[in-house]
Amino acid sequence: MNDLSYRVGMNTIGIGPATFSKLSNHFSSLKLAWSANLSQLKTAGLPEKLSLKFIEKRSKINLESELTKINKLNIKLITPENSTWPKLLSEISRPPYLLYCLGDEKVLNDLSIGVVGSRKFTAYGKLACEKIVWGLAQNNLTIVSGLALGIDTIAHKAALENETKTIAVLGTGLNFIYPRINFRLAEQIQSQGCLISEFPLGTVGMPGNFPQRNRIISGITIGILVVEAAIKSGALITANFSLEQNREVFAVPGSIFNPQSEGCLNLIKMGAKTTTSYLDVVEELGIKNQISNEAGEVEFDNEAERKIYQVLSPDSALQTNLIIQKTKLSVPEVSSTLTLMEMKGIIKNLGGQNYIKRQ
Repeated sequence: MNDLSYRVGMNTIGIGPATFSKLSNHFSSLKLAWSANLSQLKTAGLPEKLSLKFIEKRSKINLESELTKINKLNIKLITPENSTWPKLLSEISRPPYLLYCLGDEKVLNDLSIGVVGSRKFTAYGKLACEKIVWGLAQNNLTIVSGLALGIDTIAHKAALENETKTIAVLGTGLNFIYPRINFRLAEQIQSQGCLISEFPLGTVGMPGNFPQRNRIISGITIGILVVEAAIKSGALITANFSLEQNREVFAVPGSIFNPQSEGCLNLIKMGAKTTTSYLDVVEELGIKNQISNEAGEVEFDNEAERKIYQVLSPDSALQTNLIIQKTKLSVPEVSSTLTLMEMKGIIKNLGGQNYIKRQ
């Protein structure tokens, strides 16, 4: 048996990162740690209750059988010693000591942005997510999310549709896709990125798993974008991990009357970057925008966008009421079109309903 098999064994019986660190630091090899007696485990710093539990559970584990199951599913095992281990993950507190991976593990070191949000998304949240992910995809950013219903699913699908890579971090074992409705999506992600988990095979979707999963979403990315989130949303847990890990946090503003916007608005109060376009992300991260907005190269979805763009300037802001006068479009049409154009990154809102062309 090699060290990898003992990592699998320890992970399978529930040895966490802190306990694993004690064992690996105390014993000269994981083989010795795996076979240690009660006295040796206590000397390594494990409490007696945990030591007895370790001894009991390991006696029921067949390491060869566990590795065989993993190999049959084409799952790759990645440790911090591997070149494909996500380097950013080693910078966080309590990093995992083993990752299970399905798909292309090389994407784990891509320049990535996490995109998370509410399961109970609105039409506005869906549109904002799709538009911003479109721009991030054009700038070759890999999209990371958690495969959950709602904004997570929309983010993964938008990445696939825009032919950029995407990573799903699961709160279950890789042989238990949750929610089941996303089974097909999980297969598509494998062909254009990967699925990863720190949980052993057979782990089901327990509530406590998902906050643990969230620290990995933030841990492998350079920043987190929260699209919609209630005040007690799991997406805010991910954002808080990002803050702890000294990563960027971006938040899409929403209506003050919408409960699904409360979390984002609170993040903005705390200093998160207000994000209405993918450009807010790439500019904050210092990435050179790959999308040209020069005249004649902007793609418009409708005539209203074309008319509004023609009356705007990159140097002098125009208020909404003047845009309405100049374009002769209705108030609702101008209002909704400005929102869409801002999300696409064609124009910029300077505040106070003043707009300019993006340069």
